[in-house]
Amino acid sequence: MLSQSIMLQAGTTYLIQAEVTIQNYGSSTNVDPGTISMLVDDYSLYSWDPAEILGSETLADSISVQYTPATTSAFTLKFGFERWATNSGPTIMHWLDNVNVTPEPSSLGLLVIGGLALLVRRRSEERPKA
Repeated sequence: MLSQSIMLQAGTTYLIQAEVTIQNYGSSTNVDPGTISMLVDDYSLYSWDPAEILGSETLADSISVQYTPATTSAFTLKFGFERWATNSGPTIMHWLDNVNVTPEPSSLGLLVIGGLALLVRRRSEERPKA
């Protein structure tokens, strides 16, 4: 399992994206190429379990999942790669690339508007009254 600690703000919706690939380097069909999963802490956000993969075939999928944490905290983003004992030989490879965690534009916009409102309020309180 690959994992990375990420800091997320309560109530902000995040878009979690990644590219995943399963590649068969062998020449025969594999009826159980395994599973790729994504979790935040122990909450499953994504799971991909193709039924089979042909010889010399590459399967790819794009993950794009929204997640809104209830608390502000450090969370652990995890990617799991499982292959079953029935897989013979090291012909199946799992790949992960281009992982991004970004606030949704609407959430980011609300944060910016809230910050600007606080600045305007602070400046108006700092002005001397005539």
